[in-house]
Formats: sequence, structure tokens, C-alpha cells
Amino acid sequence: EPRVSRVTGADGSQWDATFLFAWDPDGHLLEINQPQRSARAARPASKGPCGEHEIVRGYTDGRYGQLHWHRARPADGALDAPPLLLFHQTPLSGRMFAEVLPCLAQGREVYAIDTPGYGESDPSPEPTDIGGYAAAIADFVETLDGPVDLLGYHTGVLIAVELALLEAEKVRALTLVAVPLLTESQRAAYQPERTVFEEDGSHLVEMWRSSWRVRDPGQSIGQVARIVAEKQRAGERAWWAGPAIYGYPLADKLPKLRHPVLMIRPADALWEHTGRAAALVPGSSLVDRDDWKYGFFDAAPGDFASLVLDYLDELPAQP
Repeated sequence: EPRVSRVTGADGSQWDATFLFAWDPDGHLLEINQPQRSARAARPASKGPCGEHEIVRGYTDGRYGQLHWHRARPADGALDAPPLLLFHQTPLSGRMFAEVLPCLAQGREVYAIDTPGYGESDPSPEPTDIGGYAAAIADFVETLDGPVDLLGYHTGVLIAVELALLEAEKVRALTLVAVPLLTESQRAAYQPERTVFEEDGSHLVEMWRSSWRVRDPGQSIGQVARIVAEKQRAGERAWWAGPAIYGYPLADKLPKLRHPVLMIRPADALWEHTGRAAALVPGSSLVDRDDWKYGFFDAAPGDFASLVLDYLDELPAQP
């Protein structure tokens, strides 16, 4: 009998459709479906300082539930470069790339992906390691055609590295920004800091003050407010990525990379770490930007995008 089911499109949109399945006399299975929706209106393109782009949100089913992402693509639909995947710092989300996302979408699709358990992505049943995060995103990579480029920031660096090793044939190049190459003593001394909520909201005040204290001078108060809001989305699970970060043997992983690697060193707490990391990756390129503080994705999106795209556009189309 015909039945109605919910369908999720490639861009994350959902609609109902009536399905009927039947076997023909030769044993072939036939599917007939009728979408229960009117023709979808064209998405309006937004025009910003980096040109006109279509920006959408979507979900992809994965091993831990749904993986949430934002995608930007040129309004004219012209794509001549591999997709670029962005991985965020924790406990933030892909929204930390909101300003730079369209600037990077020049001739390519760009996806800002929420790590499982952060932003609006479903969490794993229990805390996982970097391998678990990377495997969940590998499920998403398998839905894309051709090679992909990866860009990670802080925690996102570790996920990008692990994903590149896991999907070596699918990844073309990596951009690693502020690399958390921890010393063995730092890793050994780590103690998980569980999320603590105070009845008087003082934990929110401290979150605001710490975010405001390290902001980039070019960051607006509204942009800082967005960052603080994203820090709260993970709730009691905000600490889950901590053990994964400190348990990840990055010093052992970096020398195994065989992809082109660009490392960008902004003026944050990982300045020395990033310099040491560059020495472990044969043939990597290191760019110092001591004028970029925390929040430079908001403060200097065009400059950052130009640096990354100039590098990527010089690479061969295939890995």
C-alpha cells in the first residue's frame, strides 16, 4: 500500500512524500513517489563584502545521529575547486566561522560543521576520542563527490589531522590554524574540568569576561556575544572534548601526513605550539600573523580567506 514518509534533501530541507513499491513480472522492484510539496522557491542570495553567496543550514544522518552544518556557495553556482570543510574550536560550533564562511566560498562550497555534541549536532552516547569525532565526520565526507580540503582551528586541527589520515585518498590539503601540540607533561597533568552552573549566573559573567578579555580589537560586541552563546550550547557536555584533546598523540600523527599543509600562527596561547608543529610536518608552510588575536575570523575575514585561498588555488585539483 502507498505510504507517506519524511524525506531529507541534500541541503537539509525536509518534506513529505508518498511512496509506492511494486515488483514487476520480471522481478524488478519499481518505486513511484510523489512529493507532497509545491515547487521550492529559489533561495535568495545574500550580498556581503565578499560577494553574493547562497548560505544554507542542513543536517546529515550519521553514526551519532544528525550532523549539523552551514554551507556557503557562490550565488552563480560556479564551482571549480574542491569543497572546503571547516572544523571549530570547542566548546564553540561552526557559527564561529559565520563571517569568514562566504569569503572562503570563492569557486567552491564551504561547510562549517558542528562537531558531534557541539552546536546543533547530536552527541555521541558517551565521551569519545578524536578518532570518534573524525569517523563521524568521515561519514559526511563520503556523501561528497571528489576530493575535499580541510581547515581546522584549535580542537578542529586534531579532527582535521585524524580525518586526513583516515581518509587519505579523499583529502587534498589541510590548513591548520593555531595547532595544539601539547607537551607530554601537559598531557599527563590534564584533569577534566566538569561544567559547573551557578544559580546566580556568575558562570555566565565569567564566560563573558574571559571572552571579552581576549577578543580581537576588530571584533564587535555583538560578535563576542555570539561566541559566548555558542559556548553554552553544549551544556553539561561542554567538557567532553577535553580528554579527547589531551589524549590525542598529535606529535606522532603529524609526521604521517602526506598532504600539502599550510599552518597559520595567530597571536594566541598556541603560538609556540604551532611553531613546533610545523617542524614535524615535512614540506609544510608556516605563516605568522602576530596581528591576529582571538576572534580574527570575525575581525579579518577577507584577509584570512585570501591567505587560505591563495594557498589552495595553487594546488593540483586532485590529491
